[in-house]
Amino acid sequence: MTLYLCLLSLILTPVVISQPVNVTPPNPRINQFVTGDCTVNSSSLPVWSVSMSGNDFINISELQIYELSNSSTADNVTVSWRVQFQFNTAGTYRCQYTLNGMLMNETIVVSTGIIASNFEKDVEVYRGIPRFEIECRFQIAPPPSLPRANWCYQPYVFPSLGENCIPIANNSKVIPIQSFPNFTATNIYVSSIEISSVLATNAGLYRCVILSGDSNFTGDVRVRVRDQLDPLWPAVGIMIQLVIVTIVIAFHFAWDYYKEKKNLKMRQNKEEQNIVTTPTEDL
Repeated sequence: MTLYLCLLSLILTPVVISQPVNVTPPNPRINQFVTGDCTVNSSSLPVWSVSMSGNDFINISELQIYELSNSSTADNVTVSWRVQFQFNTAGTYRCQYTLNGMLMNETIVVSTGIIASNFEKDVEVYRGIPRFEIECRFQIAPPPSLPRANWCYQPYVFPSLGENCIPIANNSKVIPIQSFPNFTATNIYVSSIEISSVLATNAGLYRCVILSGDSNFTGDVRVRVRDQLDPLWPAVGIMIQLVIVTIVIAFHFAWDYYKEKKNLKMRQNKEEQNIVTTPTEDL
């Protein structure tokens, strides 16, 4: 009886292919064409659906941007889709099929990975301002559940960060990652550092490391701290030049006046001497 039950359970157990769903390439880039395949041991065609941004699953056949095709062999049947990968095509893909009367679901996540968005690599800030933020902007689809951000910095502006990346300064704090709506199908995520009462020592190379699942992104921001009087130096330089030119011109006129007055006095003295030395005629 026991042997009979074991044989019966083997007959009724669904035969499942080890990897029924595949996506090629596995880590697609934006605008790259992606193909998904679902190959199963089933007499009926599998059905592909997709959930974008955590929404309900939608049958791919209802979305015009996908190309669908199918093929079959003596043992297997394959349904494939092809699409040009964008933010609005990233998500969880599900293949549903029936095997021995049982409804089977196989899913696979297709992600954009972390992509930098309007990432400034070189910023300037004036010393003494009460508040300043350094931002690390990125996008990822489908939306991550728990993205993490780590910040460190190198106090001196070297070409690149090495092993000397240290925790941020005491007058700085990391603001939790925030999400902002965007015109694409996904949001823009922002991790930032807030610096209060900017000091000259806040200058340096800052590094943000974004982690989300198997994806990661590293970005460097070069921060230069300038004195608040720096913008005035060009005007001050021009004023100094004008003062110098004015002094030179005034000295030139004063010197000419002094020489002219000296020459006039010399002529007058000479004329007086001539009058004194000339004898008077007797009448």
